[in-house]
Amino acid sequence: MYHFMRRRGAVERPVTYAERAPFKSLCSPSGRGRLRWGRLIVLVHVLICATAPAQALDIRRDYGGKNWDYLVRVLSAGNERIRILGVCESACTMYLGAENVCVMPNARLGFHASYDPATGQISRNGAEMVAHFLPAVLREHYLQDWSRTKRVTRLTGVQLAAMDPAVRLCA
Repeated sequence: MYHFMRRRGAVERPVTYAERAPFKSLCSPSGRGRLRWGRLIVLVHVLICATAPAQALDIRRDYGGKNWDYLVRVLSAGNERIRILGVCESACTMYLGAENVCVMPNARLGFHASYDPATGQISRNGAEMVAHFLPAVLREHYLQDWSRTKRVTRLTGVQLAAMDPAVRLCA
């Protein structure tokens, strides 16, 4: 690939990327230099991630919000450790679907129907979105009972763990 022209005497000739690169051994015209850079970048990334301290997201008082906002939060949490320590209601319960989540025994989680605040109508699509992030047994309870009313059903961490063995209590 030619990026600019270089004058050589009276004749202009194209200059390749490898010729203008500061590290010619890593940037060969054959493309093998790019492979070396790629390996170096991957190695540096692995070293940084391996030495980075584990982050923890502590939930103490979260009364929920829009399902789409929590969808983004749960998906962006990745493998981050999530601890539900206190109140977690409504869309906040979607954190139960995260990979590395635990619930304190005295934490309170509240479940209710998803609804459109403007019209007040219960949203079946919103309920299915929340249910997708719940463990299997809780998903059944949510879809059969809790997603049909705006009344909040509150359960402690101990009650959740007794209902569904997939809910892990924090040590």
